[in-house]
Amino acid sequence: MTSGLCMAYDKMSVSTAGANQCTVTNDGATGVATVVTSTGGDPFFYSSKLESTLDEDANTLMFEYQASANITDFKAYFVDYAAEVRSVSFGNLAATNTWKKASVDISNLRKTCGWGFEGDYIRLDPGTASGLTFKIRNLCINKGEYGPAEYLTVDNIGAKDLSISRDANFEPTETELLSGVDLSYNSWYMNTIGSDPYFRTNPLTKNLTDDATKLTFEYTSTVDVEPLELFFLHPESVTRSKKFSGVMPSSSDWKKVVVDFADIRKAYGWGYAGDLLRIDIGNSVSQKICIRNLLVYNGDEGASEVEELKPVDTFSVYGTAGGIMIKSTSKQPFSIFNLYGVRLRRIEVEGSRFVPLTSGMYIVNGKKVIVR
Repeated sequence: MTSGLCMAYDKMSVSTAGANQCTVTNDGATGVATVVTSTGGDPFFYSSKLESTLDEDANTLMFEYQASANITDFKAYFVDYAAEVRSVSFGNLAATNTWKKASVDISNLRKTCGWGFEGDYIRLDPGTASGLTFKIRNLCINKGEYGPAEYLTVDNIGAKDLSISRDANFEPTETELLSGVDLSYNSWYMNTIGSDPYFRTNPLTKNLTDDATKLTFEYTSTVDVEPLELFFLHPESVTRSKKFSGVMPSSSDWKKVVVDFADIRKAYGWGYAGDLLRIDIGNSVSQKICIRNLLVYNGDEGASEVEELKPVDTFSVYGTAGGIMIKSTSKQPFSIFNLYGVRLRRIEVEGSRFVPLTSGMYIVNGKKVIVR
């Protein structure tokens, strides 16, 4: 991530360095860390460092776990020094051999201790017992918001064997332009230039509810896309992928695809803010394909009417020297795109906020803005 940008989430990992009275191993294929405590009565281990500074309202710390025994007073210390005043407790965690979610509010700690800047990290203390086997995955900090659906955009960064551009024929409706959405209903034109074409989506901006287990989109293609393969990041591994055959025959007319990945979500817990997809579109060279309306949802067609589609309150946005000024009468989302359709920022604004940007033209919630 780019230094200096504030983010509404951070997907963290478990570090194998610095562990005390326990051993830590990471499975690079599944994203699961296994902690085994030894004797001594004070086991702890560390998270990775924040990749960027957190937004002020990113106040929920969460993870999924399995434990071979009950854990008394599982704590998180917000370092670089560990003190009780810089800790929060998850309470007691029950023994379980299935994945369970644990979360805690850290808003007060962030205010009093000023934690949440790029490079900050966490110490995790799994009780005091020896001989405990503790598995942890999907360690993250976000707003704690959940939704049954989220539109995704195509991200040019990380694409392979593809040239990607926004479809010139895409014409968003006035409602879409004024709604405050990310213009994620956009249509993307792709031309494969190698035999292993894939692209990545933007990260999820909120956590998905457990029933959001389907991906749908519309497409046109000059050849059969065979197979369609989804990778559920991170980590990026074949273990966390799923192939679909026969779902994208060639078509000059727009066709709708719906695929189910409930088994992947159950197996790996994918679906938290910051998670993203890699989408592999066959292996044909010089294939031309358009994709639009890329949506993760719960199977309910009405779920696509996500909350951002409501009419927005009055706001103004204008460019100035060195950035963009956004003014809003109430808290609402704003997305900033460059002219290539790449989303650069997604923020929520109430009142006034200046966003530093280099000179150029940008699109903010459907409005073109020039930065000098």
